[in-house]
Amino acid sequence: MQHPSVGRMVHYQSYGTPGGEFKSEPRAAIITKVHNATCVDLCVLNPTGFFFNQNVVQGKDGGKWDWPPRVEGESTSGTPIHIDGIQASAASIIAMAAEEIGFPGKR
Repeated sequence: MQHPSVGRMVHYQSYGTPGGEFKSEPRAAIITKVHNATCVDLCVLNPTGFFFNQNVVQGKDGGKWDWPPRVEGESTSGTPIHIDGIQASAASIIAMAAEEIGFPGKR
């Protein structure tokens, strides 16, 4: 059984729009704080940016987080992310993005 911890990658299920213009779909997210086994704070990564969401509970519905499905043959270790040919960890990408927008914090 998996347990949430700071820095783990999870899926955040977007709400979508009531009229169906945008469907509910999973977004990559990083746990920034653990409240308990099913409630966490997240940094949600969207195609056009990111946002912070607090007290998100685990589940499959919109506005909730869950573990991403396992992919056959995929490593479970901290595999580096490649963006525009540059290798980086998820944590360093968030730190750079936060610095870019002037978010206070330690690097």
